[in-house]
Formats: sequence, C-alpha cells, structure tokens
Amino acid sequence: MGLDLNGFAYSFSHAIVRVNERQFTDISAVSINQELQEAAVYGTDMRPLKRSVGQLQMGRGQLTFSDMGEAVDFFSALGDQPFLAIWDLSYQLVKTDGDLRSIDCVACRLTSLGIEHSAGSEALGLSYPFSFMAAKINGRDLVLSPKALLQAGINIAQNIANLL
Repeated sequence: MGLDLNGFAYSFSHAIVRVNERQFTDISAVSINQELQEAAVYGTDMRPLKRSVGQLQMGRGQLTFSDMGEAVDFFSALGDQPFLAIWDLSYQLVKTDGDLRSIDCVACRLTSLGIEHSAGSEALGLSYPFSFMAAKINGRDLVLSPKALLQAGINIAQNIANLL
C-alpha cells in the first residue's frame, strides 16, 4: 500500500454489526462487491445498439473480526440457524482531514464458515463470508426505488411525446 502524503485517501475507521439488539465492533476489515449484470440490445449492426438497465446481483463480502472472542459471540448471537439469520453492517471510511464516508450493507447473511488458526504472537481473528441484499453509500441507495423508476419512465414517455 502506498503512502498518502497529500491526505487524499480514505482509510477504514470502524464498523458495527447489528444482530437483533446486539452490536459488535471488534472488526478490523470489511470488503464488499455487488455486481450489475446487464445485457446488450443488438440489431443488424455488429455493435450493440443499446444496453439494458441490468439487474443488480446479491452482494458478496467478507467481514474480519480482530478478536476471536467477539467473532464467536457474533456467531452465537445468530441463534440456532446462523446461516438463515439476517443482520446489518455499517462501516465508515475517514480521511486525515476528518471527512467521513459511511457504507451500509442491508439484510446480510453468512454464506460459509471457515476457520484458519496458526501459532504466533498476533491475536487470533476470524473472517466470515456473507451476502447482502442492498448497499447504501452515505445513506443513498445504489438502486432507484420502483417509484423512482416509474417516474423516470413517465419522464421518458413525456419527452418522446414532446418530440412528436
């Protein structure tokens, strides 16, 4: 990782996982990815003419606890069926000037459990792969609501009608 001498980069600040009413905060890293699957519209030309709106896939991520004890407590808090339990994740990134960005993953669920331990002086942590339904950045949903999509369709129809 490069050194940020100008203070442009954001770094991981902290994360909170909420399971029912309980919060977990000993989290050292979070990674997420949510892919848009789109298709192209072709005519007689070799190139695509347009692209579809696409469909946002379920997000995937990994949550790393820095403390093995809290990681085990988190798993226990998920109840008798930990792979069916739904929980939420919020984490923040911060710049040296104090500028803060928040990311929320909604309706998270564990997707697997793998534990790797080794001898050494470092604290034992634990990582959990998970899926999520939606992500929000600074409170803004990455996908338009059905109402917003309907309004966008009405606006397009009005623009076409005005051209005729």
